[in-house]
Amino acid sequence: MFSRKTAVVFAVMLTAAAAAAPCGGRTDSRAGSKTVALSLNALDEYQTEWFGYVEAEAKARGYQVVMTNAEGKVDKQISDVESLIQLKPAIIIIRATDSDGAVPAFEACDEAGIPTIDSGFGTTHQNTLKLLQSQYNLCALQAQYCIDWLKANPGKTLKAGYVWGVQGVSSTVDRYNGWKETLLKAYPDRVEILAEKVCNWSAMETMAAVEDWLQAFPEMNCIVAMSDEMAVAAANVLQAARKTLNDCIVVGIDGSPNAQQYLREDTMSATVYTSKKAEAKFTMDYAERIMRGEKLAGQTIDPGQAVSALMIKDNIQQILSMDR
Repeated sequence: MFSRKTAVVFAVMLTAAAAAAPCGGRTDSRAGSKTVALSLNALDEYQTEWFGYVEAEAKARGYQVVMTNAEGKVDKQISDVESLIQLKPAIIIIRATDSDGAVPAFEACDEAGIPTIDSGFGTTHQNTLKLLQSQYNLCALQAQYCIDWLKANPGKTLKAGYVWGVQGVSSTVDRYNGWKETLLKAYPDRVEILAEKVCNWSAMETMAAVEDWLQAFPEMNCIVAMSDEMAVAAANVLQAARKTLNDCIVVGIDGSPNAQQYLREDTMSATVYTSKKAEAKFTMDYAERIMRGEKLAGQTIDPGQAVSALMIKDNIQQILSMDR
């Protein structure tokens, strides 16, 4: 969804900035800068769509946007942010690869005098505005679908496989705990987690993991994933194995267009939809407040459940209609 021109613009700007940047010390004043910079931890399906909305929202307000993709690598994100600093943007929005590992990227911004937003994933760095929706509460919605399944199938036990995006990030731990703790609180004796796997937000890694699970755990009847991209990959493996949702339910999170299509086709059970458009507007509202000089570092703000809902086949259109 993001503009193909972004990478070209970034390359041109970075070359010019590198030529003009001082060799050391604090970055010069950013007065008058109209550039918003973003460091993404990965260009998975969710972040690609989210960035598209942020870019559109920022441009509509008169800002130029540059973006880097860390590809899930902490060292690359730190290097990316150091490069973005050379552009002297008005603000840098960072979606962290790791709660602790990404801290040097924020510290580099502090040293350069550039304010930051810690968006979506959460770090231990404190001198930043954290825009963090409760991942625990979001994934409690995933658990609710599993709870409803258990209610509808009183003679069955949920035997689950869980697909992690990454570990070592507070938000992903919260996602896991939101699902697991909510589910076990409701049905402590009817849930068995057969397997877990870190798949790095990758569809290919998820497919390999699920293929292994089908061999090792033929009784598995539930797969829950930390993203729709990985949930869709799991659903593809189940389809190839001629398994339906009667054999194994599949629950994701993000509400991506692909996931919506899979819900309609009865090849995926549920997802947690978050309005990327509303989230992007929320992010830019706070970015503008900071760029106007408001001191918000040290605060944590949650957009709340108002932008998220459990999505199943029967309520897709109802939920999407609220986002227009």
